[in-house]
Amino acid sequence: MNRVSLGFLLLFCTAALCFGQARGGSFTQRGTASQEMMTDGLSAAHPSLPMGSKARVTNIANGKEIEVTITGRIPSSAERIIDLSPGAALALEMGFRGEVIISIPNPPRPAAPPPPVIAAVEPEPEPEPEPEPEPEPVVIVVVAEPEPPSLERITVTSRPTKTTYQTGDALDLSGLVVTAIYSDGTRKTIDNDSLEANGFNSGAPGTKTVILGFEGKEETFFAIVEAPPEIKPPSLEGLAVTNRPSKTTYQMGDALDLSGLVVTATYSDGTRKTIDNDSLQIRGFNSGAPGTKTVILGFEGKEETFFAVVEAPPEIVPPSLERLAVTSRPTKTTYQMGDALDLSGLVVTATYNDGTRKTVDHDSLQIRGFNSGAPGTKTVILGFEGKEETFFAVVEAPPPPPPSEPRPETVAEGTQPPVTITIYNYIVGPEALSSLPAPGTEPAMPESQPSLYDLPPITDVEVIPGMPNPYSGKIYRLQVGSFSHQESASRLLRQVQAAGFEVVLELSGNLHRVVAIGIPSQNVYYAIQRLGAIGIRQVWVRE
Repeated sequence: MNRVSLGFLLLFCTAALCFGQARGGSFTQRGTASQEMMTDGLSAAHPSLPMGSKARVTNIANGKEIEVTITGRIPSSAERIIDLSPGAALALEMGFRGEVIISIPNPPRPAAPPPPVIAAVEPEPEPEPEPEPEPEPVVIVVVAEPEPPSLERITVTSRPTKTTYQTGDALDLSGLVVTAIYSDGTRKTIDNDSLEANGFNSGAPGTKTVILGFEGKEETFFAIVEAPPEIKPPSLEGLAVTNRPSKTTYQMGDALDLSGLVVTATYSDGTRKTIDNDSLQIRGFNSGAPGTKTVILGFEGKEETFFAVVEAPPEIVPPSLERLAVTSRPTKTTYQMGDALDLSGLVVTATYNDGTRKTVDHDSLQIRGFNSGAPGTKTVILGFEGKEETFFAVVEAPPPPPPSEPRPETVAEGTQPPVTITIYNYIVGPEALSSLPAPGTEPAMPESQPSLYDLPPITDVEVIPGMPNPYSGKIYRLQVGSFSHQESASRLLRQVQAAGFEVVLELSGNLHRVVAIGIPSQNVYYAIQRLGAIGIRQVWVRE
């Protein structure tokens, strides 16, 4: 009977367990109906499993598996399948949430069979029954809902980049990494904005304990607030003239000029500063005597020098007169016998060796050579400071009485009739002056035409087309050369100007003509004679 009862009991437990697995309800840790379940150890209460039997319970959420002993009962009408003791729930890491869900469907639960009466069966004293094999533990699989992990602690896993501060600085958490560690072993980096930072005060120097708070947990790190360093002004180490003054050479009596001077001060901390010239103490300059002066510059106890030269006054040598030139002839160049010399319109220019020019006042000129007591061309000589220049004036004879009848032109016996003068197209090249006949030699020219003057004929200058009537009252232009190169023409122009003529350059095509202008008819003879004296061998006479 014991065997049957035990077998029935095992069958009953197995059926109940299978029913529990199939039903798929819930379990609780609340007290059992019999209030006999042990609160410690791996025990459980079940509606129908035999007391003292074993059951295997698996938490599907984490794979934890334990074997519990059935030590209590729960009502068969309860919706839960099994109650676990706190120790069993802790072993399964269920987190005291109370209920878990099994993983099989939930079929209708049949009515629990009446419990067998085990206590009424007395074992026979003899023979001793063979021990029944221990039933296999019943396996109950449950699924626990995961409980949110709780924060266990926080830790500083990376200190801030800045841990040393000056007084008055604000706390800087750059680089700080704080990690939260939870009950399920997970870790999470906390955003610095979520931290509560206390304990930092940079108002006074010292080591500060910074307290970091998060969800009731705290962690600390240290920061140092340094006392402000004693500030000492840098000391001046030296002066240097980094740019000399623009003016370093002076005349006696000049004042010192510091324009352009740059003085730089170098300090003990390596800084450099340009010193204002007004802040310098200056001594050593004296322009009262010539020589090299050492100018001493002082600033904050340091000195630097530069040199300035005071020159002796130069010996003043007045420029010497090199030549005179009539740059404008007098308005009146023709006189009647007995007339006084009239210098109105005359301009005489003095040229000095320093290149300066000066118009000489008429009252400063020494004048000689003019005599209107006899007719003729007079060479008026102008003197100034040892130099002389001339111009020509004509004193006319009284006009003869008109003849009663015109006299026919006759040709004296033994003379040649007048010849026609050919106007040569004579172009002078750059070698013109060097190729002219030497003074005193006979130039090649047509036969001389009869002179209209009671003066010897001019034989060393070719006059084209011929001498004009000295009594015509006309003003003539004397062309003395024609050049294809302006440089040659300019050289001849200066030579003719030096002889006292007013000269111009005329451009005709690609030729440069040198022309003496403003020659009165009565002065043409003397002008050509003067041109011959300076080497001119050919003159074109034009009105």
